[in-house]
Amino acid sequence: MIEFVYHLKPNNLNGNTLYPLNVLRDIYPDSYNFHIQKYSYRKELMKAKFPIANCLWNDVLHLSPVDIGILIDNQISIFRATEKEKYLDLERINNRKYYKIDIRKLNSANLYIYNTLEASNDMDETMDKIKEQFYDWENGNHLLSNQITTGQIAYFNKCSENLSLPRYLFTAIPHVLYLGNIDLAITEEITYQYK
Repeated sequence: MIEFVYHLKPNNLNGNTLYPLNVLRDIYPDSYNFHIQKYSYRKELMKAKFPIANCLWNDVLHLSPVDIGILIDNQISIFRATEKEKYLDLERINNRKYYKIDIRKLNSANLYIYNTLEASNDMDETMDKIKEQFYDWENGNHLLSNQITTGQIAYFNKCSENLSLPRYLFTAIPHVLYLGNIDLAITEEITYQYK
């Protein structure tokens, strides 16, 4: 079982708590409007339901079982190997902050797993597969790894070949979903350093 999960430090963070987007909408509407822009190419996800938790995609915090520094390094190394590194915004990537969260400090009754291991551009197909890839913590935590998946490697190879594709850092890795807020006092803030 993994020990830690990770979350990017949101731009324009308000307060000392990580909130799911739909909670943020009610308490910090300006921040909500800023953060929903990342769904401009994936609006269908905003309406996606997770059947086990009986909630929407944006009612939960999305956490990575893989250290975000490792995910960024993976993306950079693939683009570097294909001589496309200049197409990454390395200035924005460097010094990116994220949180390391001890999984034992979260309420396991509110933890779920979305075990997506491959990227799909077909949102209808993706929505159909959600039901098959969704687990409560007790029945799914054995699926998690703190390693890069072959699906993510394939996804970033595809992105380096077709630069018009949007590049989502968390595509094709399992998501740990938390139905609740996370007090930043229980986290460790990490700053990514480009190598």
